[in-house]
Amino acid sequence: MFVLVDSRHPGLDSDRSAWNWLGRLGVEKYAVATKVDKLRRAERHRQLGELERLYSGPATPVSAETGEGLDELWKKIASL
Repeated sequence: MFVLVDSRHPGLDSDRSAWNWLGRLGVEKYAVATKVDKLRRAERHRQLGELERLYSGPATPVSAETGEGLDELWKKIASL
């Protein structure tokens, strides 16, 4: 299951609740950091680090607006 989280706001209660709920169900889950195009380079590094800490692993950074990261996301989807 992919949990889409706004990269500008890591750790929102609703995102954490969904993540924890899926964990209790035993669902394999992956964090997808959306709207990365809205972050400056330093912010991006900091926010992605925080997301990785909160979600115990890498968060796939993507932007629907610019297309950044979508190829990687599709590869991840295909591999599952």
